[in-house]
Amino acid sequence: MQTLSLWIGVALLALAGAVALLAAQGEPPDGGFVTVVLGAAGGLQEDNLTAYLLAPKGSGDFVSLDAGTLLAGLEVAAARGSLRDLRRPPDSGMRLPGWALRNIRAYLISHPHLDHVAGLVLNAPDDAAKPILGTAATLDALRDHVFNWTLWPNFGNEGEGFLLNKYAYTRLEPGVETAIAGTTMTVEAHTLSHSAPYPSTAFLVRSGEAYALFFGDTGPDAVEGEGRLARVWARVAPLAREGTLRGLFLEVS
Repeated sequence: MQTLSLWIGVALLALAGAVALLAAQGEPPDGGFVTVVLGAAGGLQEDNLTAYLLAPKGSGDFVSLDAGTLLAGLEVAAARGSLRDLRRPPDSGMRLPGWALRNIRAYLISHPHLDHVAGLVLNAPDDAAKPILGTAATLDALRDHVFNWTLWPNFGNEGEGFLLNKYAYTRLEPGVETAIAGTTMTVEAHTLSHSAPYPSTAFLVRSGEAYALFFGDTGPDAVEGEGRLARVWARVAPLAREGTLRGLFLEVS
């Protein structure tokens, strides 16, 4: 757990704060993303832990990049008008934050540390069925150590005891592009160094020709000694040159 974590989310947005990142000369290609920050700190602020909603521009099909804070962040987002473009059915009978929680299409979890999954765990009883995407190490840790009827009921589709089957574990093979169910986006996972035995993950999300890159917790290659960041930069450098890398989320501690 980190005592201080500042996240930088830079994206070309449709609804708020548009900033071009790594744009090529001239106008960038069509497409892009909308993001809503639910939590941007790490450590002691339980209502402000890492979680970002991401959707293609013009779509309400959000995924959550990590899920440290969910409902508390949605409450703040709703109060500030950040969810005004979500189309809640008038007969839903739910407040906007709760409706938005249930309509998150999927969770992309970088690693199983509590400051990245606490919101997912605590809100599971009121959530709707959806997939959780991550590496095998991350999802196995959630299955074995969180959703196991000891720490919390088993809301997953694998593991100990009676399966509530709310969350479907979708294991990502590093470097392989995988469709995100319920959305038009895909995701490509890249392993990052963080803490054994559970490495962290970078997610390269694609919508059409536009890409956004999200880093879970990690450290510089000079410290970690495994060269994993260099491999991520090598993967995305051509996208940056083309102007199709439209957003970058990078932790700075």
